[in-house]
Amino acid sequence: MKENKKYFIIVCFLLYSLMIYGQNQKYLLIQVLDDKNISISDANIFLQDTLCEITNINGFANISLIKKNIIKITIKHLAFETKDTLVNVQNQQVKLTIKLKPLIYEIEEITVSSKEHITDYKNHNFSDIYLIENQICALFSKSDQAYLKFYDSLGNYNNLTYKFEQKGKFQSIEKGFVSGQYYLVGKDECIPFICNQDMPLLEKSKLSREIYDKIYKDVLFFKDSKMIKCEMTEYRNKADIYDYDTNDLSRKLIWSVYDKEKAKDARYNYNKIRSMYLNGLNNPNELDIDFGFERQDITKNPNWNGDIFDLIVTRKQLIYYSFFQVASDGISIASKVNGINIYFLDNTNKEILKAELPNIKIIKKLLLSQGDKSKYNFMLTNKRVCLENGNTYICLDEDLFLWNSLIVDKHAIYFPKRKILIDKHIFILGRKSIDVVNSQVFMLNFKD
Repeated sequence: MKENKKYFIIVCFLLYSLMIYGQNQKYLLIQVLDDKNISISDANIFLQDTLCEITNINGFANISLIKKNIIKITIKHLAFETKDTLVNVQNQQVKLTIKLKPLIYEIEEITVSSKEHITDYKNHNFSDIYLIENQICALFSKSDQAYLKFYDSLGNYNNLTYKFEQKGKFQSIEKGFVSGQYYLVGKDECIPFICNQDMPLLEKSKLSREIYDKIYKDVLFFKDSKMIKCEMTEYRNKADIYDYDTNDLSRKLIWSVYDKEKAKDARYNYNKIRSMYLNGLNNPNELDIDFGFERQDITKNPNWNGDIFDLIVTRKQLIYYSFFQVASDGISIASKVNGINIYFLDNTNKEILKAELPNIKIIKKLLLSQGDKSKYNFMLTNKRVCLENGNTYICLDEDLFLWNSLIVDKHAIYFPKRKILIDKHIFILGRKSIDVVNSQVFMLNFKD
């Protein structure tokens, strides 16, 4: 009897602790905009002077809080003035919009010597780096003017900088599915360009980010009349890889990946948000009645783009929005064309698949580490097939179809954006510490 009473007291204590924790748990949804109400991505959010989150491409960040009601929020971004805000968080879910003023740089004419190296600290304004042919190109901007700067395989500047004629703000370089074609990719627009050894850089007309995402982004391979495309469904938790014949638009399914649990979670949280939105339409508040305001169901508007954030009308929905974002982060599929073969990387089932071109028939599968739940990525390389997950670097022996581990120099690099393996070096664009805003390039040595 005493033993049962003892267990009962312990259970009550645990339940009380969980209740108190739930009462102290609070959620902040922060949106960061510029003075023209355009969202700002990659803004650093500090709580009590500690970096805790970075805004996504839509300028949003979800933050969970415990205990404190009054908190200091600091927003930092390389292109904007730093802003400090004190917030009194009384409710469990709070949405906060913060606007930043652009930071104006006065840049004098700079003379660059031939000894410049990509890792020099003065090169801390690079937005992205990429491997084109056997050269490393770095993207940087001055106001709305974009530039590409070229370095050799050892990271030495080769005295070539290209100034784009079309202006805009661009964050990354992405490879196109046509040989030699690349894109400068921004939030709202893209610039296609062609760059190879046979001709100088050729800039093409801009296209919208919407067209890029719909038509070009998920194309994995294109040559003659053959196109391989990845199509995402189920809240980006199901990926189907199709082999298209562009002559008659017929297609056949090559391979499919489905994360059922995440799709189920995403569907549940989406339905919760939508039902709360529809409930608000049918139950107007006092202000709606006083002003004769009738809410329209945006989901029935044919021009609605499906943005779930448009359905957020109450603070109670924010917790489900946070869960939805996690569940709809999507499965990770990547590909690499290497000679006559194409490789597909499946992070859901932790395997890599090899298919021959042009038949596109899966001929081999090789498992990654099954105990490792971290996400693998292809590194940019010229000829080798290499993967990394932040801690582990491996290259594929294509003859034996086995993984070989790389021994890489240890170096603390925060928020890495891009990794390039060339010769015996790995170039990484990232930050030297957790509390700095700007990125720079690091060069690490490795051994097979």
